[in-house]
Amino acid sequence: MLTRKEIKKIVRNSKDFILGDIFKINTYPTFIIAGAQKSGTTSLAYYLSQHPEIQQAYEKEVGYFNSKRYYKGDNWYRKQFPPRFKKVKYFEATPDYMYIKSFPERVYKHNKDIKIILILRNPIDRAYSAWNMFKGIHAASEYRKNRIINRFIIHGDDEIAVENFIKFLNADEYPDFSSYIQMELNMIKERSPVSLPGFIRYGLYYEQIEPLFRYLDKKNILILENRELKLNKELTLEAILEFLEIAPSVNGKFNLEEVGTRSYSEPMSIEDRKLLADFYHIPNKKLFDLIGKEYAWK
Repeated sequence: MLTRKEIKKIVRNSKDFILGDIFKINTYPTFIIAGAQKSGTTSLAYYLSQHPEIQQAYEKEVGYFNSKRYYKGDNWYRKQFPPRFKKVKYFEATPDYMYIKSFPERVYKHNKDIKIILILRNPIDRAYSAWNMFKGIHAASEYRKNRIINRFIIHGDDEIAVENFIKFLNADEYPDFSSYIQMELNMIKERSPVSLPGFIRYGLYYEQIEPLFRYLDKKNILILENRELKLNKELTLEAILEFLEIAPSVNGKFNLEEVGTRSYSEPMSIEDRKLLADFYHIPNKKLFDLIGKEYAWK
């Protein structure tokens, strides 16, 4: 049974869709937060959506460019954003975009001048955070697990990867972090077909960002490290607004509480961190050369 909140949302969205169709209001996004997963995209979306000249999609993660939804067409995409009769800039935040090979070409065809924001995180910590997140999903009730699968996973273009991901979440046992990274590192070394979530591969940022640079103008891509947002929120938001060509908010204040954070039951082992640090050493160097700045990732 639908909750009262869900019913109100359906009524509101239906009214917006009708208005949008009647007046052909262009509500396509002018910028996208495209990744990386587990790097602060939820907090950044929350902060930016407080600005009076910025409007977020109905759902934070629309997942248009990385899923079967793409074949519904741009008109479907437009309807994921509330129509407004005032000048605002629309956005969505789908962290998975960064990892999808088809994303650069698809977003270029949609709007070659669109602005992209990427938040990077030490890939070692990102991998551990992702492993922890899916550990929680694995242990969740069948109802909650199926809701997550139906909302975020089942629409993916790569049917084999989707099937493997669902099997992973429904397996009897969830692997400990040490066992998991050994399995994925072996798959990477042997270049075997993907049969696990890409907790480690998702940290190979050079492979994900370089294609974006080939399709989009570099001036339209803003790359941040998650610690910039975590430790210097106000200055980082000012830099983002300048990138978006948006004036600071009238009251100049944002609610800067962090959202979507997760605590760990135990820290990563020294051995696992060293193993991943050795693995990422050369890929990180390639990334730093590409983007022209270096982060203290150890």
